[in-house]
Amino acid sequence: ILISTFFNMYIPKVLQVMRKIVVDGSNTSGFQRTLLLSLNGELKYRDKKISIQTICIEEDAARKIEEGEDYIIYRLDRLGIPLIEISTGPDLRDPKEVKEVAEYIGLILRLTGKVKRGLGTIRQDVNISIEGGEKVEIKGVQNLKIMDKVCELEVKRQERMLEWKKIMNERGIDGYELVE
Repeated sequence: ILISTFFNMYIPKVLQVMRKIVVDGSNTSGFQRTLLLSLNGELKYRDKKISIQTICIEEDAARKIEEGEDYIIYRLDRLGIPLIEISTGPDLRDPKEVKEVAEYIGLILRLTGKVKRGLGTIRQDVNISIEGGEKVEIKGVQNLKIMDKVCELEVKRQERMLEWKKIMNERGIDGYELVE
């Protein structure tokens, strides 16, 4: 609630826990609980207003540590640990800005005194899209030092995909007809 207040967000009078079914075995209950805590806020960063769409609290899943042909072993040390998920709007335009805003949000969280520090305690999911491309979510970026590079590489990948699409269209190749 403290973080929601900082971002000037609306907090509903009634909060309801949602359950997302988990079928990969990473949650022993078979579902992940998520609570939508607040919505429609903003972060003032330099001369911009970055929309903060939602803040949710959800529980972490178990980590897969080994997988065989007919088994999976999970480590349960993270299972059920509460996570705060802060979703920004599509306001960030370049990789450097994405990294800077992520660092700024991390600083705000640490200033509350309620958030742990260290690699792995904050994981960012980054959604990237370019004109003509698809939105791609990169899950679990833990190291802010590489956040801009991760974004740059995904933009380049999407640009190459669009180039290949153009070449295939020029040659009359339907991608759905390609098979092994």
